[in-house]
Formats: sequence, C-alpha cells, structure tokens
Amino acid sequence: MATYSEDGQWMWNGSEWIPSPPSSHTSNIPAPSHVQLQDSVVGGDVNITPQVHHHHNQQIVQNQITNQTIHPMEDFTQAVTDAYESGKSALISLGIIFAVLCVGASIGFLFDPGFSSYCNSNTVNQSGYPECEGWTDTYDEENFTQSDYFSGFIVISIILWLAGGIFIFIKGGPINTFSRLREEFPSSPTLERGDKGKNFHDIAKYLWLAPFVIIIIAIIVGLIVMKIAAEMNKNQNR
Repeated sequence: MATYSEDGQWMWNGSEWIPSPPSSHTSNIPAPSHVQLQDSVVGGDVNITPQVHHHHNQQIVQNQITNQTIHPMEDFTQAVTDAYESGKSALISLGIIFAVLCVGASIGFLFDPGFSSYCNSNTVNQSGYPECEGWTDTYDEENFTQSDYFSGFIVISIILWLAGGIFIFIKGGPINTFSRLREEFPSSPTLERGDKGKNFHDIAKYLWLAPFVIIIIAIIVGLIVMKIAAEMNKNQNR
C-alpha cells in the first residue's frame, strides 16, 4: 500500500519521496473537500433542526391551549345539568302560578256581583225597554259576592306571587355557578345546555318582576297626573 504525504502531493516508494501520480492526486484532493462539505451540511442541519422542532412544539402547545379553552378538560356535566334543571323549574313554576291566578280570577266572576242596575218600569227608551237610571246595591250579608271573593283573592295572589319570586331566587344558585364557568370557557360548545337553563331563568326572573315594574310606573304616572290636575285647579281658582 502506497504512503502519501499529508498534502497528497508526494508518495513514498520505499526509499525516497516522489511526486504523487496524477490519478492518486486527483482521488485524494476531493476527499477533504467532500468531508468539509458534508460537515457543513450536517452543521447546517444541526442549526436548523432545533428551530423547526421548536416551531412545531410551540404550535402543538398553542393547539392544546386552544382546545382546552373550547373544550374544558374537567367534567362539568353536573354543573351544566344543575343550571339547566334550575332554569327550567323556575320557568315552569312561574307558569303554574300564572295559570292558577288566571283560573282564580275567572272563578270570581261566577259569584253575585252584589249590585244591579236600577230600572224605572214607567219609563221606556226608544227600543221599548225600561230606562235604567243607575246602579243599586243588592248586597246581602248572607250571600258571598264578588267583592268578598276578590278581596281575599288579591291577598292570596300577592302571597303566591312573592313565594314564586323566592323560589326563582333560590334557583339562581346553580345559575351563578354556571355563569362563572362560562366566563372561564366562553367558547365551549359543551356548555350550551347550561346556557339554555340560564336563559330560562332570566325569562322567569324578568316576567316575575314585570308586575312590580308596571305598578311602579302606574304610581309614578298617577302622581304626575294628580300634580298636573292640582296645578290646573289652582290656576282656575285664581
């Protein structure tokens, strides 16, 4: 086997160094260059690969965070179910109370009103019927009239309506718990059933408050009308 110098330019023939043949020189020269090129390519891969892997890992982490934001990893089935059932029961209870009040008010019209129109049989109108001059009181202490019924019915209705409001207020606990959960996961479709329960509860709550709002508005309007009437009478008396 021939021995070559480090620079590849000389060859030892056993007794002395002679110039390296052209073929040997050509084969030895590219080797270092090839090794250097390979080393450069490998070195480039080492520098680039961590960046590619880093970007890939970062994208995976972002996907996991997004997935956890949309789909909560913990099991919130109980909280969602409680919110839905609470909202539904609150709305149903208000519907039952409203139905009871409507039926109760209708029953009141079955009783004797306790008064009737007073008609003079000696005077007839153009149609030939007796002309009624006004209303007369036919109240009898032994008879249960409409006024007696509605005086008690109004009190019972107020008590029943207030009891319904307390029930709706109690059912707001699971709704509040679900609302905090929804704030933490605003885009999760797994919580949509709880959203329905919250909507049911909101409807029941606002419908329950509606009569009080109407009463307050009526009182304010009445006070304004009374004040305007008082000012008009005051100006007429001057």
